[in-house]
Amino acid sequence: MAQDIAIADLLTQEGFDTLPAFQTAREVLISKRLTNAGKTNISAAKLPRVRDVLAGELYRACSDPLCQTMARLECGSRKIVTVSSAGCRICGGKTSRRCMEAASRLLAQHGICRVVIVGGTSADHDEIAREARGKSVKFRFVDGTRAGRATKLARAHISWADLVVIWTNKPLKHSVSNTYTGNRGMAGRIVYANRTGVAAMISQVARQIA
Repeated sequence: MAQDIAIADLLTQEGFDTLPAFQTAREVLISKRLTNAGKTNISAAKLPRVRDVLAGELYRACSDPLCQTMARLECGSRKIVTVSSAGCRICGGKTSRRCMEAASRLLAQHGICRVVIVGGTSADHDEIAREARGKSVKFRFVDGTRAGRATKLARAHISWADLVVIWTNKPLKHSVSNTYTGNRGMAGRIVYANRTGVAAMISQVARQIA
């Protein structure tokens, strides 16, 4: 026999973790005859249907203005419910994820799908790659401290990239950055960023493209 689950626990675990969001989600389940107003528990066997219904009817977003804006663009016919940042399907409580979501949409709108970032640490590169996974914009990274094969790598990156970002306040040798900034083929396709941290850098790049 399937075990029962407390509806309050279930909805909180699914990200409906504010009172208005919880109440709206419960009303949706009642309207779809998955529970009724008098019940506090629900059968575990109904979980797949519950998740399908909630995903099809509601869109979770935190109160951050950027997340609310993206939610309005993406929700379609679904109702937006405001939840905590941890429950937000856009940022999940991470500023870098929020900025990457917004930047990916903006870059794609401008026909930019391949971006090379020159400079930054390996940790920065890992964070960008992680947050960009599954997005329409793809990234490649250049170690700004290694000049040995810079010219050869630059040619390959320039032929691939729609945009090159020179991250100037990170470890970056002029001999590396010059292989990009001195290339006539990159005219109009280079932007400079001097902000610290992935979220701030990505936001700065997005503002220059907008």
